[in-house]
Amino acid sequence: NLLWEFAEPMLELSVGRPYSIKSHFSFAVVHLLNQFNSHKTKNWKDELPDDRYIDYKYLTENKDKFGAEQNSFKFLLEILDQLNEKTFIVATQNFRNLLQHRFRLQFDMGLTPYFERKQTKARVTYAYKIASPLQLETLIPALYEQHQKSVDAFKAYWKFLNEICTELGAKCKPTNDGN
Repeated sequence: NLLWEFAEPMLELSVGRPYSIKSHFSFAVVHLLNQFNSHKTKNWKDELPDDRYIDYKYLTENKDKFGAEQNSFKFLLEILDQLNEKTFIVATQNFRNLLQHRFRLQFDMGLTPYFERKQTKARVTYAYKIASPLQLETLIPALYEQHQKSVDAFKAYWKFLNEICTELGAKCKPTNDGN
């Protein structure tokens, strides 16, 4: 089957990428702001947590702590917020999370059987369920949209990087516009 042989590995990778891209940019921005503040702030102290705790949630929860007043920083956060957002998660039936933590769904055809545990105050029950496959008619447009948002995130990051370089002056030289 051509879908299984050629498309499925690419689809599986593609559906998880918006989450990864969001995480990569978040990690880079946190470290960039940390270094920026080391040059900008007197008596600066490095208080970043271990790298494994630096993600989009950490970035958004600590944005004021970093003191990023740049307009491009706020815009970058707005763009990053659109990657792997709720509508994409719904359109992909939370595929990335299921792939990493449970059983992955099928693409286009095939069912995924699984057990669901339900706990009440009185008892625990298990139900045997079946999940429908992700339909390509829904998935492909959602992936195109996330691709464009990823490109937008790169451009916003590049603008932010250049703004920081300009503010640092001779310590950093901005380059082209990221296109």
